[in-house]
Amino acid sequence: SSALGSVLNRNIILLTRVGGVLLIVFGIMSVLGRGFTGPTFQSNRSATFGGSFFFGATFGLGLTPCVGPILAGLLTIAAGQSVARGTSMLFIYALGLGLPLMLVSTFIGDRPRDSLIWRVMRGKGWHITILGRTFHLHSTSVISGLLFLVLGIIMLQGKNVQSMLPSSVVAFLTDLQLQLDTIQDKLLTIFQ
Repeated sequence: SSALGSVLNRNIILLTRVGGVLLIVFGIMSVLGRGFTGPTFQSNRSATFGGSFFFGATFGLGLTPCVGPILAGLLTIAAGQSVARGTSMLFIYALGLGLPLMLVSTFIGDRPRDSLIWRVMRGKGWHITILGRTFHLHSTSVISGLLFLVLGIIMLQGKNVQSMLPSSVVAFLTDLQLQLDTIQDKLLTIFQ
């Protein structure tokens, strides 16, 4: 892995720019409602163990196209970092991916489906026609697409996202990184 890491570090500028171009393409596709539609399945709810497994597998397949481009961007950024920093970034990403789902299922799952919280979470979709072509847009796709575009432009310019943040945010993130590094070191000593 150290040979791979040295190759990546030697070509980090090129890889960052390629990643930036890919994120811009993903962003345009997302904004236009043309990106990352995964397989969809229609199944009846089942309370059995097998039904729960099938539901989870279906959910995983449906989530893959949404997670893939974001994870690809994060892996591109993490490739230029130290192992500890890259691992910490991926750990925070995993927390950010899983924690909202756990919170929603714990605190919102029993609310009526027509309540305000469920309407906000579902977002809003609409159709727009440009040059005779109809696009189906959705608020979550537009927001994530715009984030892709911003991050892609930053990466193309060769800038670091940290250089664009206020100093108080950078200080907080640096402190958080040091705390996570300490936790990681403690965990590594436990498992060695």
